[in-house]
Parts: sequence; C-alpha cells; structure tokens
Amino acid sequence: MASITKRPDGVWRARYRDAAGKEHARHFRRKVEAQAWLDGVTASLVRGDYVDPRDARKTVGEWCDEWLAGYASRRASTVRQAKVQIRLIRAEFGDVPLVAVKPSAVKAWTARLKAEGLSDSYVYAVYRRLAQIMGDAVHDGLIPRSPCSRKTSAGPGRPTALRRHDGPGLGVVRCDARSPSAGDSAGRIRRAAGVGGGGAAGQ
Repeated sequence: MASITKRPDGVWRARYRDAAGKEHARHFRRKVEAQAWLDGVTASLVRGDYVDPRDARKTVGEWCDEWLAGYASRRASTVRQAKVQIRLIRAEFGDVPLVAVKPSAVKAWTARLKAEGLSDSYVYAVYRRLAQIMGDAVHDGLIPRSPCSRKTSAGPGRPTALRRHDGPGLGVVRCDARSPSAGDSAGRIRRAAGVGGGGAAGQ
C-alpha cells in the first residue's frame, strides 16, 4: 500500500509498505518529488530488486562481520583462511555501503592486486571470497545484485589452483623476481592481510 498526503505544515508525506509489511515514509516539499520517489520504490518492488533503506546503509565491513559470524561453524582452518581473505576485502571496501560497490571497482581492485605482485591464484581466491560474500548479501535481500560476475572475475581464472588452495592453505603469494617494487608491494599486502613472510597464507 502506498499513499501521499499533505501535512498541515505544507510538507508532502509519501509512505509505502514493503513485502514484509514494514512501513517506510519520506517527506518532500513538492508533491511531484514525493510521487517520483514513490514511483521509483514501486518499480523496484515490481522488478524484485527492492532494498530496505536501512539495509542500503550497511557497509561491506559490517556485512563481513555478520557473514563471518554465520561462517564460524566451519573448520577452524577454513574460518582462518576466510578471515585472511576478508582483511584484503576490508582494506578496499570496508567503509563502502554494500549497494555502492560497483563492478568496475571490483575489476580495478583485482587488477591492482595483481599489479602489486600477488599471484593470479591468490587474487582469484580473494575475488571468489568477495563473490561469495556478495552473493549471500543478495540472498539476504541486502543488495539487488552482486557486483561480481564473469566480467569482473580476476580470471582468466585459476579454478584448478583455487581448488588446490581451498583447504587450510590459502595459496602462496608470488612476486615477480624481475621487479623489486612488486616484491615490496606484495610484502605490504601480506602484512595487511596478516600473512607470514615465507609460508603459505592463512597458516
């Protein structure tokens, strides 16, 4: 149910109820603005991509906290691996609202991680973790669609390498020995992720 009413102070109040029966309202100076807002909400409800305004303010970092809480029932080594990967995700997107993460930003992020010296398999594993987290956000109705897709994949993808490192180890961060600066950058990223210097990440 949706409606627009004029208050005694001349402000227009637009309100609607979402699929869960929760009422939402906003106030506008002009009726045309109230109607435009209500039309947009109605269209999103019909399309099935509606997001609760309060959920729209949730950041990637906040959702990662909730996601990890639900992931805690896994093996300790698996949870530890997820936390290492999520540190890199937080470093880039932690303060960004979930709905504001764009595919272009995801693609630029993975490209930058590779340019800074991280191996393809490591970057792909971290990307897959972000895709998993965003997919669950879609499932929970926090965002209408995931910013991760085949177009934003860190690919050509290393599905074989990912399976190999999908256990307790996260995969080895490799640096291009021909580029000293690449080694320095990879070292900074390893430290940010809490990864030790010489072994496999997540151990």
